Order: sequence, then structure tokens, then C-alpha cells
Amino acid sequence: QSIRIAVGDENKEIAENGFDLHDQATVGSRVGRVRQIVTSTQLISEVDLRVGMLPGIPLTSAKGTVVTSASLDVVDSSKWELRVENTKVKGSNLPLVNMFMDELQFDLPVGNFYNTVQGKVPVIPMTTFYVDEALRITRDVDDNFFVFVRES
Repeated sequence: QSIRIAVGDENKEIAENGFDLHDQATVGSRVGRVRQIVTSTQLISEVDLRVGMLPGIPLTSAKGTVVTSASLDVVDSSKWELRVENTKVKGSNLPLVNMFMDELQFDLPVGNFYNTVQGKVPVIPMTTFYVDEALRITRDVDDNFFVFVRES
């Protein structure tokens, strides 16, 4: 979402084309469990992935959990603003990735990259339409809906 916000509405088609190319390149991939850890100032997203490196050949897939941290500003009861800080991969089945990401505690400083290239970190607006003790329904800038259920 930060890429989509960074390119702006005038270049939305460019971002969507990039996302379409990514989808085609990772056709053998699967998204597993998605978790969010929310505090008063931070949102951490954990997404379990299995990425096919050679589509159709099951022995050539990488797996791991992509962990992205973002600062969180609660504007009001229905609007959040996020700014991506860093991303890392943990629990990969590729030894080289584990060495750099897990053992060396290496994070990709995405927020710093945006600051260097654009002079600011894109603000990602998220609008909550429903929330209770067990469920949260949120929408992004392109009207995509996300439904999150609280783990017990």
C-alpha cells in the first residue's frame, strides 16, 4: 500500500501494472496466515508466504514470514494513518536468507528508503467500518476491504 500511495492517484495505473506483473511472476505462491499486532503507536503485520521459484515444481519454493512494521497514528475512531518503517523475513527455509534476516537481525529500512528518494514516508490511510471485541473490517485507499478476526 505504501507503493500505491507513493506513486499517487495520477500514476495509479503504473502501480497496478507492477502489482499485476508481481502476481504473474508469483503465480505458484500462496499466502498463509496473516496476523496483525496493534498497539497505540504501531502496527506489525506478519504474513506467512510460500513463493514458488519455479512454478509447478513444489521442491523449488521458498517459505517464510514477512514482517512489516509501521507507525500508527489514530486520527479518530474510524481513521488510522500508517507509515511503513521496516520489513524483514523470518523463519525462511532458505539458509542464506535465515543467516541475513534471522541470525543477523537484518531489517530492510523501507521508511528510510522513502525518505531518501521522496523526502517523506507515504501516509497510508485506513478506514475502519466496523469493529467489536472479535472483528475489525477496514478499507484502504482503493476501497479494498480487509477483515480481521481476533485470535482467542
